Amino acid sequence: MSHEVNTVQPFVTCTGNGGVAKIEDQGGGKIWWYVNPKFSTLYSFVGEILISNGKKVVNTIPVSGMGQATKALTDIAYGPSTGGKTYSVKLTGVARDNQGTSSFVVPNCSTAYRK
Repeated sequence: MSHEVNTVQPFVTCTGNGGVAKIEDQGGGKIWWYVNPKFSTLYSFVGEILISNGKKVVNTIPVSGMGQATKALTDIAYGPSTGGKTYSVKLTGVARDNQGTSSFVVPNCSTAYRK
């Protein structure tokens, strides 16, 4: 699922075979992210929020955590000032359960970002 950089969404939900990911610009530099892989055991998630100006990635924010089976992992990341310009934020990453099974964030899970 992809969205135009200038389209402001309340939040973006990206669904794939391995689960669900969400990302939202909550204003003031706060970027809410959410992953819920379809695992029946504990899992770890390691990813990045990529902030781009349409031409190149200008900032990378590492995100990670541990989750329980059927429970979402969610947190807030803080992005830099964009000088009032609209940028794009994209959530990438992989979740792995304790048996080594992997689940990747659906490509192009992104929305608009402005600070």
